[in-house]
Amino acid sequence: MAGKRGAGKPAGGSPAKKEKSASEPFLNVFDQLVEDVIGELDDDIPEEAKAYVRRMCVYTCKGGKMTRGLTVGMTLEAMLKHKGESTSEELTLQGHVVGWGIEWLQA
Repeated sequence: MAGKRGAGKPAGGSPAKKEKSASEPFLNVFDQLVEDVIGELDDDIPEEAKAYVRRMCVYTCKGGKMTRGLTVGMTLEAMLKHKGESTSEELTLQGHVVGWGIEWLQA
């Protein structure tokens, strides 16, 4: 059995790197969405409360597997490819926003 997966290589090898790079654009949208949420709060809300909301968003949503949210973008891309179309920057952003909405609802 020795050597089947390659000496010293973890199971799965490079797909984890591919998955990480696929999640980067999705993760990059998160900070702007949090700032949009904070911006929608009333001006009379204390800064401590706004900071708490920011921390809560990060704590409950960011850092998990994010499988549900990432699947939205991958599904969008696959559907467009199947139709012979390519994705645009705007559609990709919309897919990421919907994906984060799903992640927030799950959290």
